[in-house]
Amino acid sequence: MVTAFNHSKLIPYRSGQKWSYSDIDKNILFDFVYDEASWFCEGFAKVKRNSKYGIIDERGLQVIPCAYEDVGVYSEGLVKVCFDSKYGFLDLNKDKIIKFKYNSARDFKNGLCCVEINEKFGFIDHKGDYKIEPKFDYAKNFSEGLAIVKMKGKYGFIDAYGNQPIPCIYASAEDFSEGLACVGIQEIGSPVKYGFIDKKGNIVIDFIYRTAKNFHEGLARVEIKNEKYPRKNGNWGLGVSPTTNSRYLTVFIDKSGKEILTLEDELDTRDRVLTDVHNGLIIIGDKYCQTIVNKFGKEILSLKYKYERVEPFFHGLALVLKNERVAGTKDEYESKYGFINIKGEEVISCKYYYAADFRHGFAYASRYTKEGIEEGFINQQGIEYWEGISRKYRTARG
Repeated sequence: MVTAFNHSKLIPYRSGQKWSYSDIDKNILFDFVYDEASWFCEGFAKVKRNSKYGIIDERGLQVIPCAYEDVGVYSEGLVKVCFDSKYGFLDLNKDKIIKFKYNSARDFKNGLCCVEINEKFGFIDHKGDYKIEPKFDYAKNFSEGLAIVKMKGKYGFIDAYGNQPIPCIYASAEDFSEGLACVGIQEIGSPVKYGFIDKKGNIVIDFIYRTAKNFHEGLARVEIKNEKYPRKNGNWGLGVSPTTNSRYLTVFIDKSGKEILTLEDELDTRDRVLTDVHNGLIIIGDKYCQTIVNKFGKEILSLKYKYERVEPFFHGLALVLKNERVAGTKDEYESKYGFINIKGEEVISCKYYYAADFRHGFAYASRYTKEGIEEGFINQQGIEYWEGISRKYRTARG
């Protein structure tokens, strides 16, 4: 039976090995016929049936049949599809708008799509006409008006007309973010050094960093040698003096290159915990000893010796991993995932053997039971949108 549709939010819902969709109150909207079900985007969702992918609308109707090796998201009126190992594009009337001839293709963005053919990359429009001929060794979709391209082993940027305001001279490059791009230069026999350029190719922050990440929320994470920073008691804003040449400082800089927050880092610390800025917060520390600070190093929350791992906050909740003793044993431990709020309260208990961050207000999670594996989506209150096991264990489990 299918419940009449009465909510705009459709949630992927699993029953046994099949998927359908429900509303927020867990009323089932369509029959359980799919092997996989994804979230709706612009009124359409990717589904899988009998090892093939297709697209359905919010009424549950297949607007593109499950007949393809892969499909992308609905974007700018077109859907990327793969047939016989070649990519093309369809509209929602199943008309073949762009032929299946590309080795790889991205989704459309701002009227253009990056495609690969004969080991070269270029850009097509909605009609399949080349706006930028396939002549690059590598390319990505546009970000903030410019796209990364690669020629003869070096990276640069092009605009939407194929002009190259930034030539291919860099050893590495990241997409533009907040007006700047992280790029690297390398001299023969020397490691890559990183800095930042603007959209005209001007060097805004010099090439002095061992590693660097793009800007997020006004700050970028970089690494420099730890040569002159003495410890100041209780202050996360400064690191420690070096004991060897292998020690580095992780520094958050602003767009002028000014150091805003400096943290100790070590090359040989495998369990290092450190994130970029997310919602004004940074997670720092080592395994089992994490602290959440703001952009200026002020401690917001200490989680020392409580969790093995802490991820950034999304939708007000952070994914955490806890290592606990297995009931009835003396020295057997297992790690499970759960979620905490900004106060450090465990609002969803650590009971999942895998979980992902919250997206669309929901998170994917899975756990072991005596009968088998349960998996699906949970909401921020921990309500599970599934029933029964999805698969049994391959081997016996106690």
